[in-house]
Amino acid sequence: MSSTRALANVFAAPSIAAVILAAGCGQREPAGGQQQATTQNQTEAAAQSESAAFPRPPFVGQAWLSVTRGHAPGSLRIFMEDGTLLMDSCTGTYRLAPWGMVAPDRIRWTEATVPIEAQFEQTRPNTLTLRIVGVAEEQYYIRASAPYVCPSPQ
Repeated sequence: MSSTRALANVFAAPSIAAVILAAGCGQREPAGGQQQATTQNQTEAAAQSESAAFPRPPFVGQAWLSVTRGHAPGSLRIFMEDGTLLMDSCTGTYRLAPWGMVAPDRIRWTEATVPIEAQFEQTRPNTLTLRIVGVAEEQYYIRASAPYVCPSPQ
């Protein structure tokens, strides 16, 4: 076997393994998953078209750590420019959800097919407040800086 072919085989095996492993990380669709996916796609498309009408807020593309009493330790939000919201915490699994602007000071995201709307306020570059519409709840965040490691459970 030529050294080029041997080298190609060395790189091909890990690549194939990575593809197989990544395929296993997907979420299985529950019964009726097609309808759920269609609803989520419609919500995502609506949020993206609404977002285009408003300027991008300064908190987009930044990692935000919750300092809200009662939130899981290390609760994290990243509002990505492509309309994806990454939510995670040190004690839970991550979630990706569509998000978008619905007014100059309001955003909407979807959690488990439920749309959540919040008024945002950023009085300082390192702080973010989300006021959930329809509930007396405020969420407070500070901009995360690297490196960050989840706190050890006590």
